[in-house]
Amino acid sequence: MKSWLWLLVGLWPAFASGNDEAAELLKRVRAQHSADVVVSRYEIEIVRTEWQRTVIMAVTEDQRGGRYQGMVIAPRRLADTLYLKRDGRLWMVIPRLRRKVGISPAMLSEPWMGSDLSNQDILQGDAVIDDYQHRVIARDGDLVTIESTPLPGRPALWRRLRQQVRRDAVPVRVDYFDQDDVLQRRIEFSEVGEVGERRLPMVWRIVPMPEKGEYTLLKVSGVEFDPTLPDDAFNALEQATAGTATSP
Repeated sequence: MKSWLWLLVGLWPAFASGNDEAAELLKRVRAQHSADVVVSRYEIEIVRTEWQRTVIMAVTEDQRGGRYQGMVIAPRRLADTLYLKRDGRLWMVIPRLRRKVGISPAMLSEPWMGSDLSNQDILQGDAVIDDYQHRVIARDGDLVTIESTPLPGRPALWRRLRQQVRRDAVPVRVDYFDQDDVLQRRIEFSEVGEVGERRLPMVWRIVPMPEKGEYTLLKVSGVEFDPTLPDDAFNALEQATAGTATSP
């Protein structure tokens, strides 16, 4: 789950094996969102039938070193809350309460801040990359539809994924099917922007299925690839993960 671009790259299976055309196209999608270091800012709108929340996050990620540090900027009552990832583990830190929570396996399926993303998405995005094989099942002009299924013997949350990707390596949609082959979630990508030579969808709409008017809208408000980081960029991560995390 590679930055919020960490996470969202993880939402697209990449090139573990399978049809060469499908694997190559997905490899190009992933390359557009990958770097040694990614610094980004996101506006995340969570819409429910009875309430709505907008969360602003600033993220610093060392993709090569497997370190991730995300800080909530808004709303005020959640400001300075940290989400930290290191060595395959995930923590939530609330400095004003002096509280640190290690995300246990039992908590992985819980929604992240009430959204349509889960803690498991954040922690185990690379499993989606590594554990699936891919084949082209349809073409419509510049749009390619790819089906991704688990590799034999690999544990997998999803029975299959159906992905639509443009030939210029811009994703359009991903559908997620559970073990009973029922559509459970859809991600739609829009508002393609240019960041240097990269073409990225700047808006992501994550919808639980069947659709009932609830969704999570993620907007990329800023992103830098391979900027120079100050020496203390990961101080909060180093300090928070130095000891044993408390339980919720």
